[in-house]
This record gives sequence, structure tokens and C-alpha cells, in this order.
Amino acid sequence: MAYDEIHETVYEHMSGNPTFTVTAEERWSCGMIRRLAEKYPEEVKIIAQNQDGSILAHLPFEWMRIVPKRKLGPLSEERRLANVERLARYRASKKENQDDEK
Repeated sequence: MAYDEIHETVYEHMSGNPTFTVTAEERWSCGMIRRLAEKYPEEVKIIAQNQDGSILAHLPFEWMRIVPKRKLGPLSEERRLANVERLARYRASKKENQDDEK
């Protein structure tokens, strides 16, 4: 992998500091930081936006969390069918909304 292909998001916090620093180059994290800055301009400070699209920002330390992905056990047939029905209803309502907009 070439150096210019590396995209990373780095979080840094110094003990006792009320904020943590994010250096983000991944598109998803840059977009998330921009949206948070728009919604919470007092809490999120974008320090620098580089020409390559990467961002350096400060966010409140209380927002820093590490959450493991929730593991789901095997679905029962009953639960699977309920999910299929719910998805079908959702898709039908989306289609109706699109038809109404036309």
C-alpha cells in the first residue's frame, strides 16, 4: 500500500484536558465531524481543513466513547419473518412517498 492510499482517523487526549483532538482523513469521519460542528458550533471546533479534505478538530472529552459492536444471536424463524414483513412495509411506504412526490 502506498503512503498516499493510507486514510486514518486518530484520536488524542491528554489527561485532565476537557477536549480531545481528532485528526481525520477518512471520508466518514470528516463528514461526521463537519455535521457535528454545524449542529454544535459551541462544542466542536474545526481547527484546520486541509486541501486533501482532512480535518483537525477539538471535541468535548465527554463525547469520547469506545462501544463494542452488539452481537446478535441466531434469529428464530418467527423473528426472521417479522423482520421480512417490517422491511416490506418500510419499502412500500418509501415507494408511496416517492410516488406522492411525482
